[in-house]
Amino acid sequence: MGKGQIEKITFNISQMRDDCELKEAFHQVQDACLKGSIPLVFFDEFDSDKNAIPLGWIKEFLAPMQDGEFTDNGVHPIGKCIFVFAGGVFENFDEFAEEQANKSAKVRDFISRLRGYINIQGPNPVSEQDKNFVLRRAVLLRSLIERKIGGIIGAGGQANMDRDIVRAMLRLPKFRHGVRSMEAIIDMSMLAGKRRWNKSDLPDKKPVGDSCGRRKL
Repeated sequence: MGKGQIEKITFNISQMRDDCELKEAFHQVQDACLKGSIPLVFFDEFDSDKNAIPLGWIKEFLAPMQDGEFTDNGVHPIGKCIFVFAGGVFENFDEFAEEQANKSAKVRDFISRLRGYINIQGPNPVSEQDKNFVLRRAVLLRSLIERKIGGIIGAGGQANMDRDIVRAMLRLPKFRHGVRSMEAIIDMSMLAGKRRWNKSDLPDKKPVGDSCGRRKL
């Protein structure tokens, strides 16, 4: 679809401080449209709080989704684009829709403007019958390695790491905070400038300060 025309643009809503930053994001989308591109706009953490108000950003997307325009010292058309919203607060779409739509008319309006959704399963088993979590973890682990510690990937494309780490990451019964725990293990490992991920590089088992140690990740 739109081969050669799609321009990917990503915004993390949880990092935005006020409406001005979101309006600037819409202006970037508008600029891409004016250049002849079809923006594929990825709004990450769209369900973040705004000024301590749960789902406070939701209402800001209603006019752009419905009318293709936004307000910033006047009304501005956005142009032809595709919005993708990724949430990080709720386990699945049904939880977001059923519980929150009863509390907020803005959430109901937001849901009515969507044209589809996908529940992305995380790295933990969703049931005793779920055996595919190992494959999901493998895909996530590979992605994290490529993004964060690509230096351990050898010329043949294989990650140079201790096999026990691989087994532990794939077979651990549960990651306390899902993929964020997987990411934290990598971030806390001593891997700067190294070409191999060894067990001795893993974070200490003991908690440091108020942070969780490896056993609680």
